[in-house]
Amino acid sequence: MAKITPWTKIKAEYLQGATPKELALKYKTKAKTITEKASKEGWVVEKTIICNNLQEIIQDKIKDLSNNALEVLNEVMNSPEAKDADKISAAKAILDVSGLKTQKQEITGDIKTTNPVINILPVKAND
Repeated sequence: MAKITPWTKIKAEYLQGATPKELALKYKTKAKTITEKASKEGWVVEKTIICNNLQEIIQDKIKDLSNNALEVLNEVMNSPEAKDADKISAAKAILDVSGLKTQKQEITGDIKTTNPVINILPVKAND
């Protein structure tokens, strides 16, 4: 009896990011066969489109979350009820979730007399 290759499953997993080598091991076929079929049937282009669309969606969500976080930070910083420590904590939290963790941040300044100064310096390889 001839072995039936589940191409629909293989394609679905390929489009979700599985490599031909991983799929070949899982479905007991050759990676080269999967690569050739993916190329011939346009899976590579389809995967690129899916990845680009997903990247765009993710960037939009990050932008929305960042804008919301900055609005909340602005409210805290301008709130007469907020304590200095709360303002500094809020600013640090925004930096932590903003993707700047890969860079050095330093928040300084006496909030009562000056606005906080945010210094962002690139991290050197030897740090």
